Amino acid sequence: MVISSDYAHDSIAQLSIAAGYIKANMNNDERTIALVFSAIGIEKLLKFVIAEVNPSFVLKSQDFESTVLACHRDQVAAERIGDIESKAKTDVLTMRAAVQRASFFSAAARKHSQVIHALADARDIAVHRPTRELDVAKVDVLLTRDIYRVVEDVSCSTTLSIDQLLGGHRGRLSNLSRQIAERDNVQAKVKALLAESLELWAGRQTRGGVVEGAEAVTQKCLSMMDNAVSCVCPACGNKAIAYVEPDWDFDADDQVVYATGVSVREIKCFYCSLMLDEYDELQYVRADELIKG
Repeated sequence: MVISSDYAHDSIAQLSIAAGYIKANMNNDERTIALVFSAIGIEKLLKFVIAEVNPSFVLKSQDFESTVLACHRDQVAAERIGDIESKAKTDVLTMRAAVQRASFFSAAARKHSQVIHALADARDIAVHRPTRELDVAKVDVLLTRDIYRVVEDVSCSTTLSIDQLLGGHRGRLSNLSRQIAERDNVQAKVKALLAESLELWAGRQTRGGVVEGAEAVTQKCLSMMDNAVSCVCPACGNKAIAYVEPDWDFDADDQVVYATGVSVREIKCFYCSLMLDEYDELQYVRADELIKG
């Protein structure tokens, strides 16, 4: 039976462990521990958000037997438990699928989807590949700047407080996150990129053949590349290309691989030459929402 409090308990335990290791100038072991436990803790936090709405929503499959076992096991007649258990599918969502589903119930999960996908990517490397393959600079920013903001915002849509989730580390991590955010100033960086691209477009649009050429290249990319979808350029407003990556999952019962959703990995505009490919840049322009507009 899926109990949302189990996810709450796990999230508190795992994020509290991670919080103790997050600091400036982490060594490799500290970074790896903080990364893995942050990813597990945030995944459990997302599943808590989902399970609070309906425990069966944490499952990959919501067929009758699976839903009954997840939500109403204590109400099933004793002689039918075995039958229900034999037919129920108990596999739960992956981290990436949990982001997609939690975003229906939490604006914060939707807002931070780019960060959470970047965290999942880094977690996969730490767990499945040599840790020397980690982009240390990017991981350190994720841990010292972004994790606090994700936990703070998502916790607001739950009955959990950030003090519970981060233990006695809230004040220290809040200060650290603010310091790194002030240092990086992503907002100013992206605003400058958008302004520069818009200015470039203003000088180009009256030149003969420029608009037609950009349109032709854009259409060619969209027709030839399976991972390319159109979106509105956040700088010039023309049709841009968003390169997306499916979030894949595997159904062990049916032995099939399927996409649970997509995330934007890059935005490129051939009209104004804007290119955004860092997760914090994509988050600032709300890239995942641009492809749904």
